[in-house]
Amino acid sequence: MAAVHPIEVLDKRLRDLLELYESELSDAVDDVTEKFSWKIERLIEQFGAEELEINLKYYPITVLPKNLHQAFGPVSALMWQDEE
Repeated sequence: MAAVHPIEVLDKRLRDLLELYESELSDAVDDVTEKFSWKIERLIEQFGAEELEINLKYYPITVLPKNLHQAFGPVSALMWQDEE
């Protein structure tokens, strides 16, 4: 029986966390997108679908974390500070 290395356990758990986190985040994004879809419909009525389609790409969404460190690094750092 091969020994399990702690780094392999950590890697598996972080991969599992990432999968769950992305799934929940995707669901939340879908909910928020649906919530604001009426605003897009109003913009289509005002400016036309083609004009809106051309311009949507110029407004990047920058609030989502790019990796787990951005998402949880501040939390883990604060927890370590509390223990000191």
